[in-house]
Amino acid sequence: VGGLLAQQFELRGEFQTALTTIDEAIQANKQIPDELYFVPRNLAIKAEITARLGHLRASNELYEKSADLIDSLLKSVPTPTIERSLLAQLSRVYSGYFSSLCDQDQYPEAFRVIEKARGRVEAQALQHHVARPPHKPTQAEDRLTKLNIQLLDTDEPKRREQLSHAIAEVERQLEPSSLIEQTALDPVQLSQLQQQLLPSELLLEYVLNEPHSYVLAVTGESVNRYVLKGRAELEKLSSNYRSALRHEKTDTTLAGKIFDELLGSVPEYTKNKFVIVIPDGDLHLLPFSALMDAGQYAITSHTFSTVPSGTVLAILRRRAAPLASVQLPYVGVAAWTTAVPSENFIVRAISGPARSQLVPLPESRREVELIAADLPKPSKILLGANATETRFKELPLSQYNVLHLALHAYADLDYPDRSALAFAPQRGGTDDGLLQVREIRRIPLTASLVTLSACNTGVGPVGQAGVNNIVNSFIEAGAKSVVSTLWETEDHATTQLMQIFYKHLARNEEKADSLRQAQIEMLNSGSPPYYWA
Repeated sequence: VGGLLAQQFELRGEFQTALTTIDEAIQANKQIPDELYFVPRNLAIKAEITARLGHLRASNELYEKSADLIDSLLKSVPTPTIERSLLAQLSRVYSGYFSSLCDQDQYPEAFRVIEKARGRVEAQALQHHVARPPHKPTQAEDRLTKLNIQLLDTDEPKRREQLSHAIAEVERQLEPSSLIEQTALDPVQLSQLQQQLLPSELLLEYVLNEPHSYVLAVTGESVNRYVLKGRAELEKLSSNYRSALRHEKTDTTLAGKIFDELLGSVPEYTKNKFVIVIPDGDLHLLPFSALMDAGQYAITSHTFSTVPSGTVLAILRRRAAPLASVQLPYVGVAAWTTAVPSENFIVRAISGPARSQLVPLPESRREVELIAADLPKPSKILLGANATETRFKELPLSQYNVLHLALHAYADLDYPDRSALAFAPQRGGTDDGLLQVREIRRIPLTASLVTLSACNTGVGPVGQAGVNNIVNSFIEAGAKSVVSTLWETEDHATTQLMQIFYKHLARNEEKADSLRQAQIEMLNSGSPPYYWA
């Protein structure tokens, strides 16, 4: 309540009263352990007020303190409700801090701030987080709480650094090291990422906020920030366009309007063919390739790919290639191959993990076999009843360069770790046939490419700060790139798109460019974006 009251004083221009009110709220929060979770939000409010008073350095320090506290609290969060609240706070804190630093022309610092946020969100999304019932705090949790309060109570930089290191050590006791820890605790520096960008590559990092959003345009030679419309308006446009595409409609006016809002104000876009997008909020579910520039789909002039963060991009580009002596070219899986009447319109999706919805996908067999014919040998194909979850897991998956999974998929928006790929049922066996996100993360992969030729594999619960989906679990498992989908895909058109995609790959063309060529061929054949975007 104190935080909301302080914001009202701020809106009325009564900054000193707002400052007094927010300080009282923070002191009250610190007296009650359960209210410690409100402190990061109130620190961010104090940072906004302090900035309005012209004290930018003090404002930056308050944003840092708020972010550090959220980062630590997330490690011992007791319930999913509090976790969601903290992640929402984290998004607001980092968006506000990012905006403030951009206004100060501190782009490297602004980039570090937003990357650290997305690293933490990536960590929270990718790890299998089990909410613990109420319990007596463990020794490590007690230690973490005390360190959090000490961090909150000090402004001295060296002491804060010492406490941050101490907190990190306790955190490591609670969570094993992995890629998600790298993204959360060691975000890439802007200058380092610029060195990894190739000529004609443009990285666009979006940060949605109110009243304005931002995009940071990064090339190997330059960094610029551009101001966009507010989060609510951009997300509404994105949602409306995606809804139209999912219903096989073409809305060129809306496609052009969204292009103007997201890409039209970025001069670097016209100078660079390869665009790497780091989305935010509902932009995760927007196919940038299907936006329209002067009456032409963006895919006709640019190649698009997406990454969760700049830090993840840097990690993927540093991943060493497997030894050629143990590398196997291709494994293809098509579990639902039984033929059905050809007039049936079949989509590769299930609305829940129910066997009755696992309808046959007759084109999937042809799809994996045609791809095998195009790629080097030896290949491994699992078809029909032989394509069980157990058979798939028994393969030397760490040795395959390409995994192509033509299956049904299930995106669970309430419990993301239950999102799964559906394999054939194992008769008399023990597996459930659902390869869930939590299981995928444990598969040791070195694949250059994983193609999820199934529905909604790029979909997950989009919240204040990111998306949790099947794609990210394959990246966490070790894959270098993933082709995924944003809605239900039609069986025959999917096979056609995949066949063209792999023919280009077989000619040693780049993965993103191969997909672009396949999309353009589908577009030129008269197919609306539903079938290729």
